[in-house]
Amino acid sequence: MLSAGDPSGARCFARKVAGRGWYFQFAREPIFVTSFAPCYGAENPRYQFNQHPESCFILFQPEESFLRHDLPPDKPRRETNWDHPVDIRDRIRSNFRRHGREYRIPETTQYPPAEFIVAPLEALNDPPVRFWES
Repeated sequence: MLSAGDPSGARCFARKVAGRGWYFQFAREPIFVTSFAPCYGAENPRYQFNQHPESCFILFQPEESFLRHDLPPDKPRRETNWDHPVDIRDRIRSNFRRHGREYRIPETTQYPPAEFIVAPLEALNDPPVRFWES
């Protein structure tokens, strides 16, 4: 629905969503999208902490906000310094892990972003949720 209503006419969901170069955009602005729902247990990074148990929510965050906050470039899982975080990415990843909510981090920075919008119930073991397929 959002893609169809995009004032730029880009209609990002009309393109091949599973591809590595696909990303969600609205009005030609790239947007990071993630979702949270009551179906995720306390060990899942998408856990809602029992807030609004009858609904889910979707976060739309302009990619520009990462630049404004000087977030370092993405890096593969193997380059994460888990024990002695050296940057904000390491700190975020380590914090999620320390609290038992580790999330899947690819071993490459060239991955399809759509596979991370809706997390699987078993964040580290289940395959990606291909929500865009019928």
